[in-house]
Amino acid sequence: MNIKKIIQKSIFFTPFYFGIVILYNLVLKKNMSIEFTILVSIVVSVITVLSNIFDYDYYNSITSNDYLESRHNMSIEYNMRKWNELSKLKKVNTHNLKLTKETESELEYSITFNLLKGQLNSILTFNHFEDKILIEIKKTPITFLPDKARNYKIIRKIIYDLKTKPNAV
Repeated sequence: MNIKKIIQKSIFFTPFYFGIVILYNLVLKKNMSIEFTILVSIVVSVITVLSNIFDYDYYNSITSNDYLESRHNMSIEYNMRKWNELSKLKKVNTHNLKLTKETESELEYSITFNLLKGQLNSILTFNHFEDKILIEIKKTPITFLPDKARNYKIIRKIIYDLKTKPNAV
C-alpha cells in the first residue's frame, strides 16, 4: 500500500468532485452549505481511491509508479513468433481489441469498455526494438483516473500468454 499515492490521489480528486457537487447544487437548486459541499467532495474522493486500493494491492509486484494509475508499461524479449502473435490479437480476457495502427515496428489497439458502467477506453501499444517489445497501455481520454488495476491485469495477461503459451494470445 502506497500511503503517499493514496493521499495524493484523494487530494487530486477533491476539486473534481467539488465541481460536480456545485453543478448538482446549481442544476437541482439545492441549497447546500459550502461546508457540506466540501465534506461531500472529500468523502467521495476518498471513497473513490479506497475502492481501487484492494485491486492494486492484489499485485505484490506492482511498482509504486504504477500504483493507482491507469497507465502502465512493461517489456518482453523480442522474437518473431511473439510479434506475429501480437499482430493477430483479437481479444484479451473478455475485452475485444480493434487494431488502429500497424507499422513494421508498432502496433496499436483500442480496447472499448462498457461506457454505461463508467469505464473509459484504453489504448494498447506494442513497439519492438532489436531485442525487446515494449508494451504500453493507458486509459483514454482521462489517464489520471485509477481503473481498479484493469489495465495492469490486461498487460500482465498478455505477457504471461506470450511467455508460457505458444500461439495462445
